[in-house]
Amino acid sequence: MAERFVTAVVWAEFDVLESISRGFRPENKALGMGDLALVMLFICVVSAIAWAVSRYLGRLDPQRPTHSPRALFAELARAHALSWSQRRLLRRLAGERQLPTPAVLFLEPQHFEASRLSKALQTRRRELTEIHQRLFATATTDADRRNT
Repeated sequence: MAERFVTAVVWAEFDVLESISRGFRPENKALGMGDLALVMLFICVVSAIAWAVSRYLGRLDPQRPTHSPRALFAELARAHALSWSQRRLLRRLAGERQLPTPAVLFLEPQHFEASRLSKALQTRRRELTEIHQRLFATATTDADRRNT
């Protein structure tokens, strides 16, 4: 008798849980492609928002270290008031010299030597000399002052 009572209680609990869960799902409805597409769209939207917020917050942190050779070159060129065509010429020179970044040209004046220029850059020698003087004129004058 007790055994029947326990079976009836367990079966009754199962029926109660079954009826509660039935309220959360439509009758005989399987998960369709439309439902799956909606879930994927939701995940993509949430990911895009999270990415955009992280990018925005990353820009607000001035102490965050960055490694961007392109940004370094742009900042150096801007500091030396180089025109767009002069920047392009420096990128071309850096490419011929196979430098890791054009920013190296701001540190190593030997790359501007006329004897080391290719035939293509020989025609632009005057412009390169002008850029060289702009970049290294103060360094040369400071070195001359220390030597005297």
